[in-house]
Amino acid sequence: MRKSLLLMPLLFAVAACGQKSEDAVDKGPPTNMAEESADAASSRTEAPEGAVAPPDIDTSVAPGVAFDFRYIYALESQRIGGVQEEHAQACKKLGIAKCRVTSMNYEADGDGDIAAMLAFKVDPVIATDFTRDAKSIVERAEGKLANATLTGTDLGSNVAVTEANADEVRAELTAIQRQIEMPGLSKEVRARLVEQAAQLREQLRAFKQSANGDKAALAMTPVVFEYHTLHSIPGLDNSSTLSEIVATSVSSFMTMLRFVLVIIGALAPWAFLAGAGYWVVQRLRRKRKPVDVA
Repeated sequence: MRKSLLLMPLLFAVAACGQKSEDAVDKGPPTNMAEESADAASSRTEAPEGAVAPPDIDTSVAPGVAFDFRYIYALESQRIGGVQEEHAQACKKLGIAKCRVTSMNYEADGDGDIAAMLAFKVDPVIATDFTRDAKSIVERAEGKLANATLTGTDLGSNVAVTEANADEVRAELTAIQRQIEMPGLSKEVRARLVEQAAQLREQLRAFKQSANGDKAALAMTPVVFEYHTLHSIPGLDNSSTLSEIVATSVSSFMTMLRFVLVIIGALAPWAFLAGAGYWVVQRLRRKRKPVDVA
């Protein structure tokens, strides 16, 4: 029994180590992040485990496509505000003609979690470089990329179709204007032609408005950065907090304790029977032992 008690600390240590090893296998070691070279436009960064490594796509390969960038970053709470400020400063340095902030949000709850957002309008020529540099700022702050979304709409084709339709309407309007100017037209015919001309002018205004909207969308690219507390995004936070360590230790101790109690419960009846049998045998031997008569 003393030997069993002496082995209990060793069993506890083995159980705890085993539990930590399983956790290490489940989570896996984080991969190393390669630093981006500031002067290499085509450089890429390896994402840490659980993060997303988006392809380094140059949007200039798709002229006439209006792109929309959206990135979600995960950082420690105390670093989110600083990174948000650095991103805004990076936009300011480019100048308002190439980059401007369109909206900003920063919200902290009672538990210390933070959700923030920063939206930009960026010159499409430099949009890819801007987002790449922004990701480097996050990585220097030991943050991680959780999601990257790049969507595009082929507005160039829409503009071409709209302008072609406008040309047809414009030619039709010119023909009607010539008819209106012809002498000898009845009031009814002239009134009908004037009404048709008004309808065609309204169509031209609609085409112009549509084309101008598409051209404006092509002129500036929307870029949105979202910031979240690291542990709020599953799979990205590989660090063990004190509470996790304590929980693991308690779980290991309870597992070891249950194991010991099961062993004691299984062996106790047999130990009792063995002890009782030994006592009976000793009593019988004493009764049978002859008494020496002097």
